[in-house]
Amino acid sequence: MHPIKNFPTALLLLSTLFLVGCGDPELIPLPTGEQTVTGELFPADLSLTRRGSHVLKQDGLEVYFLESTRVNLRSFELKTVILKGVFERNTDPTDLPVLVVAEVESDSGDNPTWSYPSLGITFKAPPEWKAQTTEDGVQFLVEGSSKPVLTIFSEGKDLELSSGFPVLISGERAVRRIDEKTGAESITIERDETFLTLLFSASDQELRQEWLTLLRSIELDSSPSIKPPTGTGATVPCGGSAGVLCGEGYFCNVTNIEENIGICSRLKR
Repeated sequence: MHPIKNFPTALLLLSTLFLVGCGDPELIPLPTGEQTVTGELFPADLSLTRRGSHVLKQDGLEVYFLESTRVNLRSFELKTVILKGVFERNTDPTDLPVLVVAEVESDSGDNPTWSYPSLGITFKAPPEWKAQTTEDGVQFLVEGSSKPVLTIFSEGKDLELSSGFPVLISGERAVRRIDEKTGAESITIERDETFLTLLFSASDQELRQEWLTLLRSIELDSSPSIKPPTGTGATVPCGGSAGVLCGEGYFCNVTNIEENIGICSRLKR
């Protein structure tokens, strides 16, 4: 476990107490500058008066509250994490101090890095996710699942960017669509000459947290080396709970009626 730089946990806990002596009571000063800390991250009880959306525990004890406008702390709940940030007083100075988090990562070890120059994407995925290349992309499967947890493919810009939540992935414009009932979602990223789609299809909460971590690790190449296939042999997935659409001139040929999943096939003229 990583110690708090220049700020032992015992002193951190004591910082919530007044030093009683002659004159006005004082608080132990908080450390200045960026600090690195490690512990287990938990959601905090809602409060209208206290700062902190989450709380960090060390050896089962709450040591300080956490908040951040830069990273999504919710995706790291119930995990051991390494945090970087600065300390600030809570609304009540005698309460646990607040770490304003700038960076966060899981302390469960580094995930393998996967790079696909043909798709122009590099990212980290859990070691339990097994890759399987396809004709036009890659699929990741996990043990016990009959269908891919993640499918990544690229297609030409004859497809219009569909409606959804606008997001930025590695600085590039993208649209995110979520099926609240199943947890399935898709991310479509606009590139120079293509659209790159990541289709996540799992309802398991742990897999979903790993998916969100994967999204933060994505790095996009400036120019993918291979254009996506556009002939009749292309096998771009479509349909499903996320409602992935085919490009102009194609239709979704449903091959799995139960899941409403198919492949994009060219319209006959």
